[in-house]
Amino acid sequence: MTTHSSLPSVGDGDEGDLDALILSTMLLAGYSLKACLNKAEAVPYYLRDNDVYFPPGPQRDLDVLQVRVTDLRARYAAIVKSSRSRIQVHAWSESVARLLAQFDEVHNAFVDWMQGLPMGWRYSKQRLSAKTSDTLALPAEISSEDVYTFNNITQAIVWLQYHALHLVATTLYLRLLRLNIHDEPWQTYPDPATSSQTLPQTLNKLTASFILKIPFFYHHRRLTPRKALILAWPITIAVGTKAFSDKQEAWLQSRLDGIADVTGAQILRTISQNPAFWF
Repeated sequence: MTTHSSLPSVGDGDEGDLDALILSTMLLAGYSLKACLNKAEAVPYYLRDNDVYFPPGPQRDLDVLQVRVTDLRARYAAIVKSSRSRIQVHAWSESVARLLAQFDEVHNAFVDWMQGLPMGWRYSKQRLSAKTSDTLALPAEISSEDVYTFNNITQAIVWLQYHALHLVATTLYLRLLRLNIHDEPWQTYPDPATSSQTLPQTLNKLTASFILKIPFFYHHRRLTPRKALILAWPITIAVGTKAFSDKQEAWLQSRLDGIADVTGAQILRTISQNPAFWF
């Protein structure tokens, strides 16, 4: 039987909930999960029962998705490594097909997470204010689009984490399809022709949506060290997917440079050029 921790709930509030999110992130369930994702390692058993760490709600549901994405990344890394020899081609292709089906399930789970959110977690869109636009010019490809606004900064951070994880899952799903697309005749689900056509479109939408969520953190707000530290992880993960255009990646790296100024974490300045952070 599991019990919820005594942490305050990460819900619809603002500063108090932000403290809860920071505290939760500092727990083993936070940093260890993120470390597993970064290192392409499977999630250990003691981190899988996240009832211990989060009360019911969007944050816990997203944590479950993070466990699934982390496991898939570890399996993806093993598949890519084994593809170099591929002594048993048929067995290798079957393993790829099973993994593709799991990526498809997780892809659908991200859609379900978004559609199942309480009304209080919904976002809206608005024009970028002139003041923010002067200091945070968006990449040219999306400069004409409206930016996202949220009820509070806690929800904005959870949404940004959601998009970062969805980017990782979609990027690896597409790479796996391309890895196997010219192999043996497909006999399994999902259909590679359909997936290889739709996933790039999904990826383009995700990259734009991710960037358009970031200005919220700078609008009438000073980027404090505690907010910058939590903002750093989803941006680092997103840049590591290498799914963005050169101009978009440069814009994101500029945000990491600013976070490095605030936090003193100078390693953030090298993310886009450091293969150790790439997926």
